Amino acid sequence: AIGLIATVAPMLGLLGTVVGMVGAFETIGLTDGVTHADELAGSISTALITTVMGLIVAIPTTAVFTFLRNRIDHFASEVAQITEDLAAHLESAGDDASGARKARTA
Repeated sequence: AIGLIATVAPMLGLLGTVVGMVGAFETIGLTDGVTHADELAGSISTALITTVMGLIVAIPTTAVFTFLRNRIDHFASEVAQITEDLAAHLESAGDDASGARKARTA
């Protein structure tokens, strides 16, 4: 879920940016190209705020996701190594037991 949030948040910010810019262009279109800065400011502000919010969510979420993924990868590597060591130990114990049985029967 964290990875999904980290991926989707910037997209939602971009969507808000596009919506804000569409609003700005609609304002220009409604006024036949003659606009004042204050008429565009609301739409441009919306565009920038949604971009910032998307990044505010995405950046720390990506950092947490990467940290947790690395911890899980390290843990999985340790489990694999312990499993290999255990398998080798059991195999050598089995070989020792077979050798002891053969020696007793001989």
